[in-house]
Amino acid sequence: MHTSSFSDGLNTLDEIVQFAGKIWYKQICITDHSDASLDAFKRVWIYGSVARWSLRSYQNLHNDMAVDFGVEWDIIDKEGNTCFTIQWKDSDFCILSAHSHVYTDNPETITDATTKAIEKYADTIKFIAHPTCNNQFGKYYDLKRLVDVANYWKIPLELNAKSISRGKSDEKNVKYILEHADEMYLNSDAHNLADLQTYRVQTVAILLQRWYISQEDYDKFIRHFSFV
Repeated sequence: MHTSSFSDGLNTLDEIVQFAGKIWYKQICITDHSDASLDAFKRVWIYGSVARWSLRSYQNLHNDMAVDFGVEWDIIDKEGNTCFTIQWKDSDFCILSAHSHVYTDNPETITDATTKAIEKYADTIKFIAHPTCNNQFGKYYDLKRLVDVANYWKIPLELNAKSISRGKSDEKNVKYILEHADEMYLNSDAHNLADLQTYRVQTVAILLQRWYISQEDYDKFIRHFSFV
């Protein structure tokens, strides 16, 4: 999820922590955008208004929820080079991502670029972000090849709840990941508190409707949320 402190979210870190605790989250990970994205947005001095190093002293005084911090990396070229810093500092929790405002090579090369990045940084990458999002590179990925490479390196792929619930992911690509990826994450990609509350729940309901998950698993998931 993203904050207003370091990226393009609408809420501060403390607002997110308080709200996530109220809806029974046990752990969250703040993964704001890399310096490459912030530079491309032309708002680096707005997004970077709070010093990233201050997170080292952050303490959650609101609830018992664990709070981790990471970076949403950017693939910057077809050779698989990446930007993995935010405010010029790196992180142990890293999401491999590609954004159209940063990756300016031919979009047809995105599968090559991503697989090269995976081979370079496999030990650090926690998962591959939004591979099915059509507003990014979802329609350009060779998904079979991407899933095969991710499985080989034991790297999960993301089911982006924001994209799926808003109809911005091709259903056949979502289905392919569900059927062929060894590991996956269902993430909110929250940019505000409403995103955090709704997107994952809505997407699980969609997966139930499409027969991708059982009623039992759906009920088990829903029981974790006090607002349902």
